[in-house]
Amino acid sequence: MGTPGVLNSSKSALGDFLTGAQYDQSGLVSSLYDYLHGIGHDAFRERALACGLKDTVDGWAQSNEPEVTSAETVKALVPDDAIERLSHDTGLSHNAVQTSLREVLPKAVRRMSRRDAKVL
Repeated sequence: MGTPGVLNSSKSALGDFLTGAQYDQSGLVSSLYDYLHGIGHDAFRERALACGLKDTVDGWAQSNEPEVTSAETVKALVPDDAIERLSHDTGLSHNAVQTSLREVLPKAVRRMSRRDAKVL
């Protein structure tokens, strides 16, 4: 009975490849900013602390060009329901969102941190 899940996953992967979904990040960036601003900088930092990723997030905030992060870090910092929401908002598959967040999340955290620093 596991075949439909495999087929759906394969169709999503093929669709992402054909449409270049992993490279079109503009809609994802906007939706991610909405998500991060919605939960707030403090709540995101608390999640990072709880996951043992505070130093990683602080590094993104302080770097001029944050490095791409791991899939595990994305999964720890961005809950599944948020991934689903980002997927729905952008039309990207769940996998494409997770893959793109490896690059987009560190940059978004940097931008959010710098914006918050200007407000203080």
